[in-house]
Amino acid sequence: MTAHDRDISVLLVGTEPSLRDTYALLFEHAGYTAQAAELEQLETAVKATAFTIIVFDHTLSESQRKTAVETVRRLAPDSKTVALHSSAKDCGADLSMDSREGPVEILVRVAAMLESVPRKPATGVAERSGRAASKQ
Repeated sequence: MTAHDRDISVLLVGTEPSLRDTYALLFEHAGYTAQAAELEQLETAVKATAFTIIVFDHTLSESQRKTAVETVRRLAPDSKTVALHSSAKDCGADLSMDSREGPVEILVRVAAMLESVPRKPATGVAERSGRAASKQ
């Protein structure tokens, strides 16, 4: 399933710029609006934009994942969280999976998770540039 029929914004968070940008391209190709950010930019990004999904890649440590999920829960309780790490099951994310399952499975599992998210009207989020935050 793609996001072409919905206005879904995704924030990709990790410590490796090329990996963040690759995930952003994956989600953009599937029809999502995607933006990449460093972990240190998480709080600012979440305060500035109402992301539908926030994805934490496998470059974050266990404590970083837990703190990041807690930050999202506090600042954006309506956002869904995804942790892409084989041992992320206890970090509190809405979806935890091993990124080694591959890009297709990541998109399938995210789409399934989104089935429970109510549809909202388009807000023009798709017009924004996707990876600007990661190029600073």
